[in-house]
Amino acid sequence: MAWSPDSRCLASAEHLGLVEVWSEGEHITTYRGHNGPVFALAWSPDGTRIASASRDKTVQGWSAG
Repeated sequence: MAWSPDSRCLASAEHLGLVEVWSEGEHITTYRGHNGPVFALAWSPDGTRIASASRDKTVQGWSAG
């Protein structure tokens, strides 16, 4: 899990390779680009992008919402 720089959003990863973004208890988006468990998440400093690293040996960057 990783909080956005402004602490308003939370990105969470799970073992099926999905990353979900939440804001104040509301689901914002789901990223389905990995083919394995996601082990690391990081937000860009401006809070617009997320990087995710997976057991599928990829690191992917994508829009946070």
